[in-house]
Amino acid sequence: MMDKNKHIDDNLLSRFLLKETSEEENQEVNRWLAQSEKNQEDFDSFKKAWALSGTVHPKPVNIDVDAAWDKMSRRIDASSNDNKLIQFHPFYKYTAAVAALIFIVFGIRFYTNQQSNSNEIVQKYVTVDVPKVEKLIDGSKVTINKNSSLSLQNFDTSREMTLKGEAYFEVAHNEDKPFIVHTQKGDITVLGTKFNVKEADGKLEVTVTEGLVKLASLTNKDDFVLLKANTKGEITTSSPVKEENTDVNSLFWVDNKLSFKDVELTALIKTVEDNYGVKITINNEKLNHKKVTTSFENDSITDILQVLEATLDLKVQKIGDKTYSIE
Repeated sequence: MMDKNKHIDDNLLSRFLLKETSEEENQEVNRWLAQSEKNQEDFDSFKKAWALSGTVHPKPVNIDVDAAWDKMSRRIDASSNDNKLIQFHPFYKYTAAVAALIFIVFGIRFYTNQQSNSNEIVQKYVTVDVPKVEKLIDGSKVTINKNSSLSLQNFDTSREMTLKGEAYFEVAHNEDKPFIVHTQKGDITVLGTKFNVKEADGKLEVTVTEGLVKLASLTNKDDFVLLKANTKGEITTSSPVKEENTDVNSLFWVDNKLSFKDVELTALIKTVEDNYGVKITINNEKLNHKKVTTSFENDSITDILQVLEATLDLKVQKIGDKTYSIE
């Protein structure tokens, strides 16, 4: 039996993240993760380093940790054109080794200007293939969607950050320090509330579930809208607009809940397809406009299709990977 504190092979973890392991190796990693909370923490730290580069070399490599960091330090000292000071978090030793190798091989450089007394600290969260929940030091909670990033600048003195992609915020109230989210299209300012920010395809969309949010244009700070619960604001060009939020399923990626009230089957299927990444074809036109009222919470795609099959007297068939037909 493996000692629960025994360190697992780094190369095995790298190949596990790259999905290049055998079924037997997958079981080995999962057994190691289940043995202790420390193992899970070690794995999370390793995955953070992996996420920074997008890849880890799958072949075994011998890494001189001190030499690797010395080499990166020399590159930092050689630069004098950037004045950002980056806060390095204390990963576990093997994670630091992998991160050092990644930074050197792929040329990812962090600079510090020796002539600057700037105390700016940048902290960045990146997600790869699944959403990630982060607790901030002010008590706020952020759920960051896949393929998104969130950067915090001097968050302990000024609650400001920059978002690329999508995130759901549950903001701790603080009248003295507004909570500000910067995006490429506009800025969102709050004191304490719950809201979702999505920036994609040239459009910024802010949906409020609780409290009050200010959405302002980047080009004119006096051009803004105030959003209350169950409303959303959008910026596509320069001026923000607001409207009622009628999409009750827009936060499925956060809460895994879907709700339908007297909607046509085709609309329900479209929502399921978008949120589960599947393709469902209705082969009977008589079913297209059939009205449905139902809800789902933490259900798999198989569970949902079985419910529809039983309640609507349908025949569902799986015809391929993530592909289904309804008769």
